[in-house]
Amino acid sequence: MVWGEWNKETIGRLHWVEITPEFQGKKLGRPLIAEAMKLLSQYHRQAYLKTQESSLAAIHIYNQFGFKPVCTTNEQQTAWDRVFHSLKKRV
Repeated sequence: MVWGEWNKETIGRLHWVEITPEFQGKKLGRPLIAEAMKLLSQYHRQAYLKTQESSLAAIHIYNQFGFKPVCTTNEQQTAWDRVFHSLKKRV
């Protein structure tokens, strides 16, 4: 975790969340992010993260914590539309 600047405001940043392969599938991602968010909330009112559209499992969890995409181009919006379509098919 670090901080960063978003729209000229310093906010928290959830950075490089990863579960090593031998521990994946053990439902550790959600509690790990919950603890990170608890720590971030002690210092920041808001947080952001960056991800890639292929990280569907992570994006599903990020959505549960209230993270939403910020799209600045039509290409980004199209990519996120594909992501959310894929997530709906998984549920």
